[in-house]
Amino acid sequence: MKVARNNERNEKMLEMLEERLEKLRKILLAEKSRIEREILSRERFSGEVLEEVGDFSILKLERKVEPGTFLGYFSDSKVHPYGFVVDSSGKVVMVKKAVSESENPEIFVEAESTTLYDVQLELIDAFDPNSVKPFSGSENETFVPKNELDEWQSKALSATLSLNDREFLLVVGPPGTGKTRFISVASKLLGRKGRILVTAHTNRAVDNVIEKLEPGFAVRLGYPFKLSPEVRKHAVETLSLKILSERRSAGDVVEILKEAERRVRKLLAEAKVVGATLMKCALTPYPLHEFEYAFVDEASQATIAEALAGLMYAKKVVLVGDPNQLPPVLSCRNPEQFSAFNFFSSLSDHTFWLGNHYRSDPEIIGFSAKYVYGGKLIPKSQKNRLTFDKTPERFRKILDPEKPAVFVAVRGEEERINSTKLNRTEAAVCAGICSEFLECGISDIAVITPYLGQKKLLESIGKLEVEINTVDAFQGREKDVVVFSSVSTRDLSFSSERRRFNVAVTRAKKKLIVLANPSAFRLRKNRKTLLYSYFLYARERNAVFSCGFNG
Repeated sequence: MKVARNNERNEKMLEMLEERLEKLRKILLAEKSRIEREILSRERFSGEVLEEVGDFSILKLERKVEPGTFLGYFSDSKVHPYGFVVDSSGKVVMVKKAVSESENPEIFVEAESTTLYDVQLELIDAFDPNSVKPFSGSENETFVPKNELDEWQSKALSATLSLNDREFLLVVGPPGTGKTRFISVASKLLGRKGRILVTAHTNRAVDNVIEKLEPGFAVRLGYPFKLSPEVRKHAVETLSLKILSERRSAGDVVEILKEAERRVRKLLAEAKVVGATLMKCALTPYPLHEFEYAFVDEASQATIAEALAGLMYAKKVVLVGDPNQLPPVLSCRNPEQFSAFNFFSSLSDHTFWLGNHYRSDPEIIGFSAKYVYGGKLIPKSQKNRLTFDKTPERFRKILDPEKPAVFVAVRGEEERINSTKLNRTEAAVCAGICSEFLECGISDIAVITPYLGQKKLLESIGKLEVEINTVDAFQGREKDVVVFSSVSTRDLSFSSERRRFNVAVTRAKKKLIVLANPSAFRLRKNRKTLLYSYFLYARERNAVFSCGFNG
């Protein structure tokens, strides 16, 4: 009877997977078409191909283009992919071509790589749903050698060691619970027995793990300009425009490229741990032989199709994510249904939690622990308060170190600009608060906001020497001080959407300041948001302040 039930369940799993992948296919095709239409309307600029060697081109362009830019070129009134700029010197750039082309393009445009969509579509086509199955569980825990992991992380490691071939394991890693430590310690241990792949949707998540491992033992696929400074010593793709420009003949260039390729292949073959983004895994021209394990970090933010790039290379897969953080960026309703972590969670009975939080002051993380994680997140961090070089002259109550989590009532109004919003009063208050922090010797500050329009407005304010970004771009980061500008004063459904607001308030280690107009709470629907819950949380702690420009 049990076998029959399992077979029936497996059939339903396969049916659900195929249906979900077909929906994702349609969304990816629609997004690719939309981006292609947008590219056609962008500024075009001329360029000349100075030299082509193998998969690389050296171009002289009409204007400067930064490394990391993807170039398209025009032919027959259409935009075709050309390649990524991997190095630049003035208007001369080196490009790693996306495809081998015999044409000699003359008109270029900055473009997103639609190749990333093509790769995801190819992965969907190539995926065999029978090739993976959820962790079957183990009656006896596998022995875990002594290490620096806590009890939650050790249980996840024990389950990892118990995986059978073609099984996947799910580990929920809320903010500050040491998921990077878990992956790095597991990689050190497992790397002695077999090869390990560390991959994720973003470069930052991969870098966070690789920087904790020894160069040589761990290597990093990806051009250095995409990597954090701490990880560049692990990089295996280091070819630069300077090297090619110092050539003596075309034969020298060919030999340089051949030697670089031999070096990369050798380093990849010898390394015990290889780090690469999911799309780099799918697009790399170098052989990635089967790994014993793949760790897919930030799997909640990756699409199902992206995650397949990690699954296809490994015998055993560990997906680490948090369904209470942001889902993939897709132009559709309910993008979380296409999150790799969320989807594979629906196929498994076994999910392991990392439950101890180490990042933020207990009063800061206490909000998410109560309102988002239902008590499963346990603050283990000690009281972590700011210390000033001098006493603040303005905004004293707001900046008070003994009030780690505050709500600031700002009587501004939202403005809609095209498809985004901004709030000039909130921007001015942000600037004043950040300036006072800087004058008092506090510099590890981020201002984050849900809206691109507010980000651009804040960046336009002179001498605001702090990091400014959207919530979506700041996921996975942390700062001593975080100022959150909510912007919205009418409909709070986007600015305080559950996952987005949770990401925003869990970035701060020592001080969290949330700016919002409480008049929005007069609407019943806005009193159902996490922003309102945070307002009540701060009020219970006598940490709600009204802000005038004199503090």
